[in-house]
Amino acid sequence: MPVARSEVAGAAWHGSIVVAGGVGSGGGPSVRVDVAYPKAGQWSRGPHLPAAPTDAAVAGLGTPPWAGGGAAPTRP
Repeated sequence: MPVARSEVAGAAWHGSIVVAGGVGSGGGPSVRVDVAYPKAGQWSRGPHLPAAPTDAAVAGLGTPPWAGGGAAPTRP
């Protein structure tokens, strides 16, 4: 993955793997979306999420993937 994150959402879609949201290495929430193309060994950027969820879900059933649920991280 181009940028290390934990607590991401991910799904397989049309031969690619979509990875969205999560927590970045600095501990903050991420709106980043990355798409992996395993056959080509390449990654590309997807559109930013409108919010920065952690522990969300991603699904795509013949349509572009949708992200939903999750939590908004808080800091102490």
